[in-house]
Amino acid sequence: MASTLLSVFRNSSQTVGRLNKLSSCFFNIKNVRSIYAKSTLGLDTFEEHRVKTKSHMTSISEKFKEKMSEYAGEDSKNMIFTEDLKNMIHITDNDKDIDLVVRMLKRYNAQNKSLRFGNYVFGPVVMRMFYVHNKADLALECFKSEELSGIFDQYITYQILLDLLYENQKYDEVLEVTEIIKTKQFDGTKFPRNVVVLALAACYKLNSKESLEYTLKLWCELNNVGHLPMRRAATFASALALNQGKPEVALEIVSLCKNQNYTTV
Repeated sequence: MASTLLSVFRNSSQTVGRLNKLSSCFFNIKNVRSIYAKSTLGLDTFEEHRVKTKSHMTSISEKFKEKMSEYAGEDSKNMIFTEDLKNMIHITDNDKDIDLVVRMLKRYNAQNKSLRFGNYVFGPVVMRMFYVHNKADLALECFKSEELSGIFDQYITYQILLDLLYENQKYDEVLEVTEIIKTKQFDGTKFPRNVVVLALAACYKLNSKESLEYTLKLWCELNNVGHLPMRRAATFASALALNQGKPEVALEIVSLCKNQNYTTV
């Protein structure tokens, strides 16, 4: 399979020597930054809302949590209202609180849609809560949960989850989620741009023959549907190819970028 995929990229052998020299250069890296800033993921705004909500509910937060725990009980017949769930998400302090949010969310999702009040989208907010508390495993579990089906189907939610997994060095899980996202294909696309970036970033970190095969397979799928990956995605893909001793592949990937004057790093 690898030989078939690599055959797409075998047209630039004359520049192999130059690229080999380039890939061996030493870079003095003084600072490391995340792929996406907090503001891009909405984490800064989420933190602001947390501070405000906790300030407003200081005197009643414990009683509120007790009440919500009763409402989320298996035998409870009470409904979970949108505002209550929003408040609970923003006042979480520990694992017990987060577990309560998950139970409330499952109950909320199980309620008949006609009985829900408002059209608030919880996916991004819940995922930001997981991110702030660094709950990568729980975030992945909830994303895959049948009880929470439909809650996390937003592009920004995908991006937050994948970034959280990536920052926790769960690169195989990033690719697992990417494959799940590809099966959903809502809003007319199965390859959200930021999902592609994070998937290829994970492949770069894995730095293996298998991750290069995955990269080339994904790249071919993108080309087949006329999708033009972001320069950042091309950077990760070409860097992985160089690391795996395939400079001709790296050159072909870079040559497909719309703007070849510079490459994002």
